[in-house]
Amino acid sequence: MRINIHAGHNPDGRTACGAVSLLRESTEARLVKDKVITYLKELGHTVYDCTVDNGSSQYDVLAKIVRNCNSHTVDLDISIHFNSGRNDTAGDGSNGGTEVWVYRPDSTASHYAEAIAKNISALGFRNRGIKISKDLYVLANTRAEALLIECCFVDDKDDVNLYNADDMAKAIVTGITGQSISIGPAGSVQPPEKLIPCATIEDFTKWLNSYLKIDLPIDDIFDENDKKAAISAFQKMGSIPVTGRWDTGSGKLANRSAMHIRLGNNGNLVKLLQGMLIVNGIYFGELHGIFDLNTTNTVLHFQKYWNLNLHGIAGTQVWKKLLG
Repeated sequence: MRINIHAGHNPDGRTACGAVSLLRESTEARLVKDKVITYLKELGHTVYDCTVDNGSSQYDVLAKIVRNCNSHTVDLDISIHFNSGRNDTAGDGSNGGTEVWVYRPDSTASHYAEAIAKNISALGFRNRGIKISKDLYVLANTRAEALLIECCFVDDKDDVNLYNADDMAKAIVTGITGQSISIGPAGSVQPPEKLIPCATIEDFTKWLNSYLKIDLPIDDIFDENDKKAAISAFQKMGSIPVTGRWDTGSGKLANRSAMHIRLGNNGNLVKLLQGMLIVNGIYFGELHGIFDLNTTNTVLHFQKYWNLNLHGIAGTQVWKKLLG
């Protein structure tokens, strides 16, 4: 992926430096941001640091951040913040938690936002959910899809007790990429096991044989007979005549909302999608029929390569390109 990331305020001691209490937002946001950048780069992603250190006002900081972000063509913009307003510096046994803001609920960013919030909450923080705002300057003005992470509360003792910058960064990176992180003896990020290609064309062919009750040869070549079988599986799932050809009926079927799948879906249609992405040499994961973050990211790469609408949903355009 290509990603912009920034800490959302000026440095500490300057105007518009963010919330200050038990934690200093500006300092911690930069610390988390730096770690996220390091891990993303180690995992092979392209990252641009769009943080601003010389804003003359709150508006000037935001305007410069947006200008930096929009100077790059990326898949996602990420803004790192820390929340305030709990006023619980003594601790009451209940933490304020984490939330992630996006511009609209049906955006690609919202899928990443849900995963990030889920991963941060796994550290023990209350999941305050995904928030929608058309007023936040960065969300409204960046060209790429954007999200704003409120990691936790700077003025809640319970949040501060839970907080660790490295754990926070790992949770964010896993939420963005679907890739888990382990640290080797020298401190470098090690390739996670889940990135090892698990399913192959042979596995996809075996599944097609089982689903259609046919007997395709099991090999590592996806030929015309295999493609006919894949089209037949698509047609069978849509309850239309099974011809094995991408015909008018298949095109109409691809337009049906029931055949449009996204993060959180599961079943045979997802297996068919994963199998066809394996055939295209871009999906590295299990043929498990779960539309997870790995599948979402693969669909996004497929859409970007073919200049399709970039939203991570396998809909009309994706099915026509894969099977048509």
